[in-house]
Amino acid sequence: MEDIIHWELPPRIIRAATEANLRTCSNILTLSIGDIQRKTNLSLSDCKLLTMITSKKVLGSGTLHHSALQLLRRENCNPTAIRKVVSCGCPLLDRFLRGGILVPGLTEIVGESSSGKTQFCLQLCLAVQLPHRLGGLHGGALYICTEGSFPTKRLHQMIPFFENRLVEHQCDPIIFSDNVYVEHAMTIEELQDIMENTLPKLLSRGNIRLVIIDSIAALFRSEFDFKEAAQRATRLHKFGRQLIRYGNSYDTGFICVNQVSDSMNSRTFDIQQGERNIVKTVIPALGLAWSNVVNIRLILSRCEYLYNSFINNANAQSNEIFSESAFQFPVIRKIKVLLAPHLRMSECYFLVDGLGIKGIENVTAFIESQLPKLKSDHDTASKTLQVHQ
Repeated sequence: MEDIIHWELPPRIIRAATEANLRTCSNILTLSIGDIQRKTNLSLSDCKLLTMITSKKVLGSGTLHHSALQLLRRENCNPTAIRKVVSCGCPLLDRFLRGGILVPGLTEIVGESSSGKTQFCLQLCLAVQLPHRLGGLHGGALYICTEGSFPTKRLHQMIPFFENRLVEHQCDPIIFSDNVYVEHAMTIEELQDIMENTLPKLLSRGNIRLVIIDSIAALFRSEFDFKEAAQRATRLHKFGRQLIRYGNSYDTGFICVNQVSDSMNSRTFDIQQGERNIVKTVIPALGLAWSNVVNIRLILSRCEYLYNSFINNANAQSNEIFSESAFQFPVIRKIKVLLAPHLRMSECYFLVDGLGIKGIENVTAFIESQLPKLKSDHDTASKTLQVHQ
């Protein structure tokens, strides 16, 4: 980038900027207008002019400018100005997330144990391989495990659903298992080695469009104690910025799985659990330093408590006492948007079955559809008990 002395600016601005060592675009645009004014002693209008000219130098005269409506409708837009999305593999969840997971971008999936975080990530590993017309990016995925081994068996259970989608839409067959790359990192040093050596090589080939770290909290929570909070915050911020930089450079999406911590603060997320509707208050782990880095935050939770009111109504309408714990209902889970620049704070319910994650259109209607099963199971159990007596 040429030096500021060659720009078409008033001599007083060039002289003041040069004396303040603001000679390049990066020097100028990394400062606020207030900082520039303090360094150069220029007027506010001169500082605004300097930043405007600098911005034009970076953008270039041939760059198109788009309105928000054009970007929303994708009309007459430069392809680099449009963010892509990866389908979740479920039409209902795609509609809920306005197409899926943003690429590039850093998405955090947070939740308690057994809330469906890993299931969601495995489904994304397969969905990203789909052709563009089915919501995928026709690319592979890198799955970095930090807790135990990779769930290979579960991945293979989910593959038939996506193979059937290819057949239904008459697409070329894909060997899904060949496009999921797996790495293991048991320490922060091993994770950093993958980030600095293995990952750039894979991304430079152009066949990796999604990188998943499951989980980021496992390493950073275990290797730093309370006294090293400041050091951990610095490492987390640096690590997050590195992921975003890779994402923008290689047009790749990053997903980090996070855990939750109990909290007494009112600005938290409530999870209702168990038969007694106990409200458990949790917050995403790793603190504010990590929260300031992520672009999108989705929290997952189990919702067994949703059956309670229906069971209570069934008990009130009959002389029998139905117990939720005595019968095996499909576990309803919930995904909620906590942070996203393009989504409102909302929630959607889903199930995890043998083939993957499936959204629930109407959770009330779904629960009511399970009540006949409850009555049938209860009658069967009663008859069995009478026979044994």
